[in-house]
Amino acid sequence: PYMPRLKDAFIKDLYDYYSYQSPGQKINTEAIKSRLKVAGDKVVGQGKIRKVLIQAAFQRSAGRN
Repeated sequence: PYMPRLKDAFIKDLYDYYSYQSPGQKINTEAIKSRLKVAGDKVVGQGKIRKVLIQAAFQRSAGRN
């Protein structure tokens, strides 16, 4: 039952995180996992999420194709 709210919280947090990143900056998966854990705790409750797993991450070039 939490999935729609959890996905929304994750997407909002990722947009916020990446809005402050410089183009071409490396992906910091540990920082992202920590942020998503905090966002998830706010939605489902403290201590219910143990870890956040990032299965894949990719980086696009900053220029237009």
